[in-house]
Amino acid sequence: MMYLAKKVDWEDEMMLNKIRVMYYTLQTVCCVLFVGLSFVVRANKDDDRSKVIYTRPATPSFLPPQPYVRSTYAEHEASQVWAGLRSFAQGMCLTSVLHFKFGMNQALLLQSSFAPLTLYDNGIVRKYILGEKGRVWDEKFEEELTAEELAEAKTPDGQPVDPDAAAAVQASKASDASEKLDALMAKAWDDGEAAELVGALDSSTVNCRNKTERWSPLMVVCGLKGDFTSEIGALLKMGADVFVTDEEGWSCLHWAAFHGNATTVTYLTDSTARSGSYSVPKLVKAKDSEGKTPLRVAKDEVAKAKRENKKAIAAKLEEVVSVLENAEAGGSLNALE
Repeated sequence: MMYLAKKVDWEDEMMLNKIRVMYYTLQTVCCVLFVGLSFVVRANKDDDRSKVIYTRPATPSFLPPQPYVRSTYAEHEASQVWAGLRSFAQGMCLTSVLHFKFGMNQALLLQSSFAPLTLYDNGIVRKYILGEKGRVWDEKFEEELTAEELAEAKTPDGQPVDPDAAAAVQASKASDASEKLDALMAKAWDDGEAAELVGALDSSTVNCRNKTERWSPLMVVCGLKGDFTSEIGALLKMGADVFVTDEEGWSCLHWAAFHGNATTVTYLTDSTARSGSYSVPKLVKAKDSEGKTPLRVAKDEVAKAKRENKKAIAAKLEEVVSVLENAEAGGSLNALE
């Protein structure tokens, strides 16, 4: 058809008018056909008209299938008649705009060729004109659906058929997602890598917690050894909360301080400072369940490292202590006093 469109002399006004007549005649016939079919469908008195069926809305192949929609044969076919009529009417309006406003003459020829294909693919035409038997709509009956499909089913206006079952399915999916994130946090901690964990998060999950210790992804990443400022920055952009605490009352800053990561401590305090003058004091003065601030935790670890003669670890922790002392000495700190 594209080849034929290139061969047409679109400068020939008579030829152009013939194509216009062909297109609008064909589209009008299709619209009238669907109006007529609406009366045929309405007049159908078969015994199964009130039978409940479940059908899936048509979706492109690259998208996941939509939930089943619960209706009767009569309701579904009535909706399909008007969907077909609406499709041809809207297509005619759009093609007219493309042709008359933007000079896209080829659209007339292309849409004329698509009309028979569209009719042949329409379930109403196949059933009431071509006489196709069987499950024209690929419908299922309630007993043929899985429990999950039935729970996700909607009414024609988009409401859950069974709200309680739908809520149970959503809760199950949320639980599965939570378990997956728990596993990713544990893996990140064991492997000392954060990329996979951060890549699996978004703004809706960035502040999730694991079930046992109530760790957040930000806490886990802040506790890793090395420079993970890019990953922490990504989490903060998603909306990670620096003030949430785990089961022991530790914030992400407690984690970073305990593990002697001065780079992370500096990044956290600098990033938090940009969010408001009261934020840094709130973060650095936060106390855990034992009443310890991040600075107190770091100092305790320095003393422990020195007792155990772990000079390299003590040096890293002393760097953390220095950063936190500078943060606590900031002029805005007194705002919370």
